Amino acid sequence: MSHPVRTQARALLVRDQRIALVRQSLNAREWRWVLPGGGQDEGESLTEALVRECAEELAVEATVGSLRLIREYVPAKHPDFDKEANDQCIDFVFDVTIPAAQDISVGPGLEEDSDAVEWFALDALPALYPAYLEAWLPVNVDRETIAYVGDQL
Repeated sequence: MSHPVRTQARALLVRDQRIALVRQSLNAREWRWVLPGGGQDEGESLTEALVRECAEELAVEATVGSLRLIREYVPAKHPDFDKEANDQCIDFVFDVTIPAAQDISVGPGLEEDSDAVEWFALDALPALYPAYLEAWLPVNVDRETIAYVGDQL
């Protein structure tokens, strides 16, 4: 029996107490804000995946720093999961920096289900996905600890 697990690298890109986020479509009427990043390709390290994803989504040259957060998503444990559409995932969130002269913009490889990238003040975050980030980010963004949050939405 196969047990596919998708590994994803995510960026914690903070500048001047603002964080970079990507707007992603849930469906034709609903949107959510997520950390930049995405799936790791075969033969690629997590840091290589994150550098690629930041170039594709944010049009920036990212430097990957410390691992900050590990989060699992086990779809069968959630009442609204779609077995066909949801893979089990493990997100690895890393500190990321970009050159001072660069700013984020919609990158050339931003996926079809995403349409915007923006900076948000840490004290004025939009609704985030996964939702636990809304409480975790403002408290932990300046800490140098690694957190394992398990299967939280």
